[in-house]
Amino acid sequence: MPFGLSLAILAFAKLVWKSSIHRYKHDVQLFLLTELLMFCMNIDLSIMEQRNVVAKKQLIHTGRDR
Repeated sequence: MPFGLSLAILAFAKLVWKSSIHRYKHDVQLFLLTELLMFCMNIDLSIMEQRNVVAKKQLIHTGRDR
């Protein structure tokens, strides 16, 4: 994940974290942290899948695929 995007997401989460209603603060915090974690995992997985596809294409192109 690009570093700037990570900082932007964390800054937004912190802003909502501080401005949330006290009564629901813990629920909102848990929800935001869970969503942030899932978002980061999805981006990491998609980057890994793209790298895997590119690596396979390079192997096939160079004739090193067994």
